[in-house]
Amino acid sequence: MLLFRSLFVDMSNIRLTTFSDPRYISRLDVNWNQISIFLNDLNAKGGVLKIGLLNFNSTEVNLWQQTQPQAEVSPVHLEYADTSITWRSLYPTWIDEEEEYRVPACRSLPQPRVEDGSRFDIVAVKLPCDVSGNWSRDVVRLHLQLAAAKVAVGSGAGRRSRKQVYVLLVSECLPIPNLFICKNLVKREGNLWLYKARIGNSGGEASSPHRLE
Repeated sequence: MLLFRSLFVDMSNIRLTTFSDPRYISRLDVNWNQISIFLNDLNAKGGVLKIGLLNFNSTEVNLWQQTQPQAEVSPVHLEYADTSITWRSLYPTWIDEEEEYRVPACRSLPQPRVEDGSRFDIVAVKLPCDVSGNWSRDVVRLHLQLAAAKVAVGSGAGRRSRKQVYVLLVSECLPIPNLFICKNLVKREGNLWLYKARIGNSGGEASSPHRLE
């Protein structure tokens, strides 16, 4: 069983690494003790949990490793979405189905890159949320959630065992409901949302018209 550790951190000694794209920054405080409780519950039978991380800065990755010393923690690389991609370009209000004027362009978002053969038990993703803006139509939030779903589905596909894969979202705002449905919500505490991954769904692409490339 993973050891439950209370973490007391002197924040004055921590330098938070910033992202190069401010759209992806989440300043939400992570409840490390609650994450440990979640993981202990999932790993009641013991063993090494393999955890993939999306959108955590280097300081937070180190804290994952410190608080979960018996787990294998690996950051997942994800390129930023092009700034020209807007919600309107992804979800136009009108589509020329007969292509009378021009061939519609299908915009794509960068896909996560994991090492060949890598499979995770849990995919954790930290989501930005601008509560003062239109967070429910945020391209970055969509991108990160699609990426997390894709990694989780890839981790579960082809497994000989039927071990469940989970997605842990660190978010102040509600996750996308057609990607992370209520019946798959295992637990929620504050800003932590733990879902069972839908392995029959190809990374959320069946629930969204947009590709990850």
